[in-house]
Amino acid sequence: LCFSNGIFLLVHFFEDTLRTFIDVYFTQTKFSNEIECMKRLNMFSSAHVNHSVPNSVENFFRSINIADRFVFSCKFANFLRYFCRFLSAYIILFFTIQRAIVIRHPLYKANFESKKSAWFIILFLVAFGIALSGSFWFIFDIVDHEAHPSVKYCDIKRPFKKIYFYLTIGYIVLTMLIPILIISVCNMIIICYLPKMDRKRAYLSNENVASNRYIINNRL
Repeated sequence: LCFSNGIFLLVHFFEDTLRTFIDVYFTQTKFSNEIECMKRLNMFSSAHVNHSVPNSVENFFRSINIADRFVFSCKFANFLRYFCRFLSAYIILFFTIQRAIVIRHPLYKANFESKKSAWFIILFLVAFGIALSGSFWFIFDIVDHEAHPSVKYCDIKRPFKKIYFYLTIGYIVLTMLIPILIISVCNMIIICYLPKMDRKRAYLSNENVASNRYIINNRL
């Protein structure tokens, strides 16, 4: 879970956060400055351009923005983003189900504590996540910016816009709605059963104390 969450956050930084920063502070500013210079050649326009971000800073951020520079990194970053999101959600889902079963049926605890069981679940989730997220590999590519055609960035291929819309809906249902519903049910089972376990534990503890006192008194 730590590994999948860390990879997701790292990919999200390069694929979304860094690109948004570049688009807002460099691309849009650059084109707006050029338009202003063409429309109004006055002192205000010149001062606005002179206060732009230095080229060295812009070049640095663009150089580490690997998701928008190469086709492979564009596809791989988006595949990893969807894959890790699925993996994180379903790892939490599975150990919540395990916890609910173990609390409700303690005799099954040994079946879920083995390394073989844990590896089977993880490998199953990894295989299913790769198969599920593999479709996103083929619909992302380096495309022209809609507002500024001279700028290239990583996005959905235009012929796949509609397909991506339906894929996203299905992905949201599968990786968010279903896990949230099942986790909520499992947590309700845990919350409702814990007081019963406490009462049963207290009853057994009292029975053990009474039994020990009876044995001691008989021996005396």
